[in-house]
Amino acid sequence: MSSSSGSLREKSRMFNVSVDQGNYISLRAFLGTLPIGGKLQDLIRDENDADLPSVEKFLEGLTLKSLKENLGKGLRGGTDRVAAAVDVGVEGEQQSIDTRDVHQRRLNVYAKDQRTYFDPDVYPDRTFGKLMFPASYYCTGQLIGKRYVLTAAHCFYSYGTSIDGDNIYHSKFRVAYHTDKEGKHYYAASSAWGRLWYGTTYPEVYRNSDWAIIELETPLGETQGYVGINPTDLSRQLPMYNKFSLIGYSEDGYSQTAGIDPKCSLEDAYQGVYFHNCDCAAGASGGALLDASFNVVGINTAHVMPSNTKLLRASDYNPTYPNIAVPAYQFMPTYAHILTQID
Repeated sequence: MSSSSGSLREKSRMFNVSVDQGNYISLRAFLGTLPIGGKLQDLIRDENDADLPSVEKFLEGLTLKSLKENLGKGLRGGTDRVAAAVDVGVEGEQQSIDTRDVHQRRLNVYAKDQRTYFDPDVYPDRTFGKLMFPASYYCTGQLIGKRYVLTAAHCFYSYGTSIDGDNIYHSKFRVAYHTDKEGKHYYAASSAWGRLWYGTTYPEVYRNSDWAIIELETPLGETQGYVGINPTDLSRQLPMYNKFSLIGYSEDGYSQTAGIDPKCSLEDAYQGVYFHNCDCAAGASGGALLDASFNVVGINTAHVMPSNTKLLRASDYNPTYPNIAVPAYQFMPTYAHILTQID
């Protein structure tokens, strides 16, 4: 543990959450999901593909008033002075809707920005893609099976309500989504989905359950490949420096062609979530943290921010305001059930 672990735990009492047990199924046996190779499909060009906002930006503009009303309720307020002093928001939730300062923000980026553009033609980059929703917003997702995509629950639900009603089932996953130098949009393949599993409909409260798995109508993983899953609880092994990577469609310059932080760290763990320092921003929600074997160890979902602050300019990683990831062991029981009983 880092020397600031005690202070971090004191400041993180807002993670007074319990796992939503009703949505979990016991893991009967460990199931390895080995990545596969495959021939890439011809790239598809979408002439009319709009530059959509992330789910965080969409919700911010749509429900800013209701979100403010919730600041004094439950996890994000209360009478605890520590909880009131540190605010935990879903990616981008604390950003101003005034877009004039968007290029000045360094949220979730620590010291020198390590990100470069991902390569949609190589593995495992080609297994990542964009979830495109009818309400005109997006999230990051990645293939974890021939038909299954892993992402964040807050891409679908907020405070117990579907963000876009039944339209969340009329959305598309576009794998290896990217743009060229002229701004033209391409992707390797696209599929709708019909089934959805999730950890909670209250991701703002149950941070350790902010995960979702969707079943695609078309098995895109047969051609694109898919990443594996490492459900090991790494909490007692932390910190683990420079052993992980994160790919995501962050709003700060990587919303059309995903950015990859190739060497980032898990710093600490607390009440069922990991704290990490992978460079990212709003839009990277649902992106997987991969180990050196290209196995998912967690899902990027949120970040800690000081109360009433829009910008976080840290000269280096600050364990007081880390990024948050949901560990793979949180969703592995459900995924194991899907593979053994449903697939």
